[in-house]
Formats: sequence, C-alpha cells, structure tokens
Amino acid sequence: MTTAMTSLSTARLRLRPFEASDLAALARITRDPDVMRFIGRTGRPLNEEQTARTLRFFQDLWVERGLGVWAVEERPDARLMGWCGFFPLDGTSDIELAYLLDRSAWGRGFATEAAWAALKWAFGEGRLERVVAVTYPENTPSRRVLEKLGFVNEGLRQYYERDVAFYELPARNFPLGLSSTGGA
Repeated sequence: MTTAMTSLSTARLRLRPFEASDLAALARITRDPDVMRFIGRTGRPLNEEQTARTLRFFQDLWVERGLGVWAVEERPDARLMGWCGFFPLDGTSDIELAYLLDRSAWGRGFATEAAWAALKWAFGEGRLERVVAVTYPENTPSRRVLEKLGFVNEGLRQYYERDVAFYELPARNFPLGLSSTGGA
C-alpha cells in the first residue's frame, strides 16, 4: 500500500512519512518531559530505543493499514516538529487521531493545522467514516484542538490503562471546506 504513503501540505506545514533519519530529531522531542506529559500510558519521556520503536511502528502502519502517522515539518525549513496521524485505538477497531508537537511549536495553531490536513485526507478520500481521539482530561490545549476540528466530547472512558476524555468525529460532520488553519 505504498501509494497511501503520501505527503500533505498546508500553508505552513508539510506532513510526510517518517524516515529512519528522523530518529535523532524525534528522540530530542520525545525525551522532553513537558512534551510527553499527556502522551501514552505513562506520560513519561521516551529513551532513544523507545523512540526508535515508535518510529518503526509509525512506518509499519502505512504498510499494514494504508494509513498511519506523518512526520510534521514546518515549511519552508523542513524542521521536524512532531507527528500527526492515525492508528488503532488501544484494544479496539476504532481509528484514533493523534498528534504531538515540540514545545517550540505550541500555541501557534500547528496541531489544529496538521490534524485538519490529516482529517481532510482521511475523510475527503473516503478512507475513514469516523475517527476518535482520546486525551488526558487535564490536557486543555488538546481538547480545544479537537473541539475546533468538530470532535464531540463523549465523556470519560478507560483506555491506555487510565481515564481519558473520549472524542468522536463522523466524516459527515467534518467541515472539508474550511481553511487548513481553521481559525487556530
């Protein structure tokens, strides 16, 4: 399914498949405790080996499922600033939208912009009919991103061995015509 390993562009970002050469930059991002505070089961930074496994997981998703997680770069300098994309929600058949950005990218609307591009790709091409997202309940910035994109909060649920805020977005409710910056 290599045809699905596409790159996406927005006004300020490029989303592209991860490459092995991204490991050092990704490890720099994932070892930051503030960046990782609301990520995964533990909310703890990753060491380089864990980051390498994560990178391989992202690459394998494209081959196995025809969708996955992109590396997010700021244009035009191609600086890796994080990830955005889709993977199976822990223990379910649901597809989860996930994103993570380097601290230097926070508060600039990049998460909304990257997620909008990913959702437009998924919904606009009919690849997915519904996407879910989960976040730590106290992660207010992430909750705002999801709500800007049209996700509806369905309450707290148990995933990743913890209570998380569960959001849902059916394709029919996604505003394909909005600008990629989505007012963020």
